[in-house]
Amino acid sequence: MKKVVNIFLFIIFNFFVVACSEDYQERLSNSVWKNCGESATPDLLDFRNQSLIIKNDTIFSKNNDSAIAIIDKMEFYYGEQRLYIRDFENNIGRYCQK
Repeated sequence: MKKVVNIFLFIIFNFFVVACSEDYQERLSNSVWKNCGESATPDLLDFRNQSLIIKNDTIFSKNNDSAIAIIDKMEFYYGEQRLYIRDFENNIGRYCQK
């Protein structure tokens, strides 16, 4: 009986890990984001033309293969999806999907 309970708990744990993990590559592909806050981060993020690449939670420029920023979080705010990124000077930029 203990073995069955352990297997059940293992399956439930894996389900939550998979369900809660964020795949930014799929969520951001073919999208455009405009800066809707007051920060020193770039004004526009365009993931449509493959000039920006996402690896794990970091945004890279494909032209010079350098990291631009780290994705802090994605959330819905009054039905609008928002993206928060952190640059390497710890400035947080808020982006609205367009």
